[in-house]
Amino acid sequence: MMKNQNTSSDQMLFDSYILVITFVMLVVGITMVYSASSMISIERYEDPFYYFKRQSLWIIIGLGVLFYFQQLSYEKLEKLALPLLLVTILLLALVLIPGIGKEVGGGRRWLPIGIGSLSFQPSELAKISLIIFFASFLTKKKEDLKSFQFGFLPVVAIIGFCSLLIFKEPDMGNAVLILASLLTLFFVAGARLTHISYFSLAMAPFAYFALSSGFRAARIRAFLDPWSYSDGAGFQLIQSFYSFGRGGVFGEGLGNSQQKMLFLPEAHTDFIFSVIGEEFGLLGTLLVTFLFFVFAVRGFYIAKKAPDNFGKLLAVGITTLITYQALFNIAVTIGLVPTKGLPLPLISAGGSSMVFTLASIGILLNISKASKH
Repeated sequence: MMKNQNTSSDQMLFDSYILVITFVMLVVGITMVYSASSMISIERYEDPFYYFKRQSLWIIIGLGVLFYFQQLSYEKLEKLALPLLLVTILLLALVLIPGIGKEVGGGRRWLPIGIGSLSFQPSELAKISLIIFFASFLTKKKEDLKSFQFGFLPVVAIIGFCSLLIFKEPDMGNAVLILASLLTLFFVAGARLTHISYFSLAMAPFAYFALSSGFRAARIRAFLDPWSYSDGAGFQLIQSFYSFGRGGVFGEGLGNSQQKMLFLPEAHTDFIFSVIGEEFGLLGTLLVTFLFFVFAVRGFYIAKKAPDNFGKLLAVGITTLITYQALFNIAVTIGLVPTKGLPLPLISAGGSSMVFTLASIGILLNISKASKH
């Protein structure tokens, strides 16, 4: 009887570091969303709490999803890997159809869900469904993985097709994030580095074509010399620099950002890290960065301790995906990479990103619960 009780108690264990970090970042996020969005909420909706209330709703939904997946055995996801991928591909195709996909700001990335004005991004679902599918695929095809024809080529075909659909929205940020995360996953799974290098080289002409024309070319030029494009593509980055400059080491204090007063576009979404820098200074940005660092360390620790290869690869994929997205977002705000339109996980305003990120963390917690501590 005592043995059964101990077994039951062991099954309740999960990585408390990941859970605590998640809740801390949610608190930081909802606080900063209100601080960064109050002015634009008043201007657009005459309600300073508009985005705060929407984000609170998404967090509540996301936490429910997190605790559901934390209880659901991750092994069941392996059986759902292929159906989930097929549904994802269907939704990625549907969002491109005029009249079905919702167009906002020149991009058709959202599908209405039939509840008021709420919608979701299939590309956010694609990130986690592709991780689940390839964690399963790489587990089953471990012996063929080093074969280019039977192991790596099928992988490239699926990734390329899904990335093309996301790229057509257009959403190059998520397409690049998915490619980077999955290539890392393949490397960990044992794929040949030469195959990964060949694939990267093959993608170079497509990347050049994508970046050499239209608004993306303008973003590249603004990234290289924002001051020469201060009235256009460089405006957002310059305002972000001003935010960090005003914040200094200790910051201006919560609620005291000047750049969020309609100077810094997307202050509550893609550039919320800049507002953190202005209100809490260098110390605040280092704290947020440290939280993501600890999250990554614990995530890879969970992967190391996972009881099977599917759990290991799934944990690596989820940890890599969230960590890379945080790094890309931070790098954009400080001018290390061109603007990509990726939110800061758990902190930026955004429903789809919040819900699917919390779902991923729920899966990660379940893997940790199944691991030997």
